[in-house]
Formats: sequence, structure tokens, C-alpha cells
Amino acid sequence: MGYFLVLTAAILAAVVAFGGTEPITFTLVQATVWVLAALVLLREKSGKLLDDPATKWIALLLAYVAFQWAVVTESPPEVRDSFLLWVTYVCVFYLAFLVGRDSKLRQRLVLALLGLGLAESLYGLTQYLAGWPYVLTLRNPFYADRATGTFINPNHFSGLLEMVLPLGLGLVLYQLERLKNTSRGRRGETGEQPLRLVFFFFLSLLIFLGILFSRSRMGIFSALAAVVGMFLLWATASWRRSRAVPVLLAFVLGAGAFGLWLGLEPVVERFEALEASYLARQEIWKDTVSLIKAHPFFGTGLGTFPLRYTEHQTTFLNRLVNQAHNDYLQFAAELGLVGAGLLFGLILALLGRLIVAFYRAERGRDRFLLLGCCGSILALLFHSFADFNLQIPANALIFVTILGLGYAVSGTPLQKDENRSAQGP
Repeated sequence: MGYFLVLTAAILAAVVAFGGTEPITFTLVQATVWVLAALVLLREKSGKLLDDPATKWIALLLAYVAFQWAVVTESPPEVRDSFLLWVTYVCVFYLAFLVGRDSKLRQRLVLALLGLGLAESLYGLTQYLAGWPYVLTLRNPFYADRATGTFINPNHFSGLLEMVLPLGLGLVLYQLERLKNTSRGRRGETGEQPLRLVFFFFLSLLIFLGILFSRSRMGIFSALAAVVGMFLLWATASWRRSRAVPVLLAFVLGAGAFGLWLGLEPVVERFEALEASYLARQEIWKDTVSLIKAHPFFGTGLGTFPLRYTEHQTTFLNRLVNQAHNDYLQFAAELGLVGAGLLFGLILALLGRLIVAFYRAERGRDRFLLLGCCGSILALLFHSFADFNLQIPANALIFVTILGLGYAVSGTPLQKDENRSAQGP
């Protein structure tokens, strides 16, 4: 329980602190995570954790970053700070892994993430509908007409919500499957299940509305792509999953109806300006590719993109370009092709493990938790093609939390609990 409380408190503090970009609060988050990780190593005696297969690859990646910092590149403070940030992410991954090994705690962690997503979405919708451009007590001069939650940038607000949304839809599908199975057996036990199904369905709709009125084009696309990916996985797991299509249609139609009611014109206008935004980012991507070509194997150093990009900058010369607006290109520039290959190869390997575990699993809540984790990971990987959510500490923390949670569930025996109506959501 202690791991769960500290982990959820750390995530909440990071999100509230402008997505983890407020230095003092996030420094406290990091220190808390490090202390807890040290206690975990002492309590667990490091044996099981160090013997885990993922640990070897994570240790190799950290060793590569440390080697790059010490030997290959220059060592500005940005490299040190980014390395310590990565250590925090690794600690959070293992804390989520430990929480995920306990069936009750992993349910609570999912509900905590959904609660956070719902609160952020409602806050963002309040900003949008009331025309109230404040992030806590700070007036947001950049995105006054869009939902941003406690983030400054609506793209990062949508990044958080698109990771949480699939977890809610996973519970919707679980309740649907459970309702179908119990209706064939003990009919008296189905009373609460329709209510839970409706609750999680509307919770998911509210979270999606937050994404919609962030007016983040890539956020909307990534969320929808993840939803479609989830339903394809669910439908292909068994040819008898014919209810996947009606549920998908109900979700899309429900989101569309709410969107029309609140007014979709500003969202449509954002998509009409897509070409100009794409051309601007394309110029940054071209210059980033030039930076990668100059340092192809070992990169310029973690966290050094804003410093080294200027050497190849050919556009927006009167502006500081501190992000590549593409996580894949930015990590390739900073870590080199070797480091970026290790990083994204590890993420894709973990995603592949989750998909295989989902297909092999029997019916049960954990099976749909795996499905939700797959959708969450897919959403952010899609979004990373045109944004930098993995550079935002709060979103990176949630991403590694979902990776750790899914990794734990994929390696444990999954419950056959479709007829146990007394077992939570």
C-alpha cells in the first residue's frame, strides 16, 4: 500500500505542478521517488528485481547514457539534470511494477489514474466553456481559448488524457464482457454491472471531450487511433467479439453528439490550419535530421537539443527552438541512433509482450487492463510523431507507470473473474 500511495502522490504532484515543469515541486517529487526506491531495494533485497529480464535492458540503456555523458559528449548541466530525470523514470517504472503485482493495488492505481484524468478533463472543460484562461493562479496568455487543465500547453494536456482514456475503455469492455457472461449464468448477480458499464462509458466520454476541446489535432488523432487499435485487438482475440463494433460506434457517436452540443467549430478550424502547422514543423524536422547526421551514432548528449540545434538551425532564426516536436527525432539527436534504438526498441518490446499476454489471457479484469495499457502506450507513441510529450516530466511519469503496470500484469497469472460480481470494478 505504501508504494501505491507514494506513487500516486508523486504523479498527482507532477501533474499539478504545470505538468512537472515547475522546478521546486518536481524536485520534491524526484527526491521522494528516490528515497522510496532505495527503501524498496533494501526491502526486496534487490534479488527479484535485478534478475528480471527487463532490468538488464534498462541497465544497458542507463549505462549507455552514463557512458555518453562521461566520455562521448560535452557535459553541460542539462545532461546531468536529464540523466537524473531518467533515473526517476526508472524508479517509477519499478514502483509501478511492484504495485502491479498486487491485484487489488493495480485496480486502485488504474482508478487513481482515471480519477486524475477525469479531474483534469473537467478542469479543462471549465476553462474552455467559461472562457477562464487560468492554470491554477497563473493566467495562460498563450492558449486562452483552449482546454489545458493544469498544463500550459494543450497538446500536453491531451497527451495525459489520451493515456488515461484507454484504461477507462478497457473497464467498459470488461464490464460488457462480464455482463454478457453473468447474464448466461447467475442472473441475480448482474444488478450493479449495467451501472458500472454506464459509469465508465460516460467517464471515458468526458475524458475524450477534454481531448477534443484541447483542440490538439495530434491528440485527437492519437486518441482515436488508440481506441481503434484497442477494438481491433479485442475483436481479433476471438471472432465471437462481435460487440466490439457497436461499442466503438456508440463511443464515437456519443463523443460526436456531445461535441456538437458544445460546439465543434473551433476544433474544425484547428484542422483547417493543419497544413501551415505541418510545414512549420517540417522545417524543424529537416534541421533536426541535419543535427542527427552530424552526430549519428552517439548523439549530442541527453537534454542538449536546445543548445546544439542552433548549429543547424535554418528557420525561425529569431526564436529559440527548444524541442524538435518529434520525440523520435529528438531522442535520435540527443542519444544518437544507438541510444534511440535501445530506448524505443525496449518500449516496443514491452508493448509486444503486453499484446501477446492479452491474446493468451483468459477472460478477466486483468485481460482488459492489458488491453487498456496497450491503448495508452499506442496513443503516446502516435502522438510522439508530431509532439514532445515524452519531454514533459508528468506525462513521461505516467507513461512509464503504465509500462510498469502492464509489464507486471503480463507476467502474472490472470484471474478468471467474469462471474465474481463482488470484486470491485
